[in-house]
Amino acid sequence: MSEFTDFHAILTEAESLSALRGALEQVVEGAYVPLDELDEDALLDVSTMEAAWVDHSKPLWIKLGVRGTVEQLAKIGPALHLNVEEDFTSWSLDARCGDVSLSFAILRAPDIYREATAGIPVYDQSLNTKALANCLGVEDSALRATLAPNGGEPFCELLGISYEQMLDMELEDIEAGQVGFGFLAL
Repeated sequence: MSEFTDFHAILTEAESLSALRGALEQVVEGAYVPLDELDEDALLDVSTMEAAWVDHSKPLWIKLGVRGTVEQLAKIGPALHLNVEEDFTSWSLDARCGDVSLSFAILRAPDIYREATAGIPVYDQSLNTKALANCLGVEDSALRATLAPNGGEPFCELLGISYEQMLDMELEDIEAGQVGFGFLAL
């Protein structure tokens, strides 16, 4: 079992799950969308799930696991990839939105062993995050408050993305061409 937190998220305005499925099929090889944004009872059958999605306010950030990259997901709207190291404190963000592209790691200590965030440049507080905040739909000051060690969860809360420590959604068993939703995809 992985002790990393690793998932993608997109900001979507898709009016139906069919529309979301179609958009995802155009840009990634496969995806699993848990639909944490919906009530658990809505996930028990396809028609209830679709109705709950249609009724949900949009746009909204949804968490997903993909066979693909954040660059591919960004073709359908703002997208991000979040990783949290095994120390549960150090984390990285790769965010894409139109012409805005930022990727950085925020470390608990400068000399920690890095695996999930290896190769990602360390966050510099002088970085201008205003364009990223605008892309994400949040105030720059609120965004900057999360850009600290142990900030992965507060960052997700700021965007309305459900967060679960050690959730590794980079599932290798997502089949090519498969886009699954909720419990029914498991």
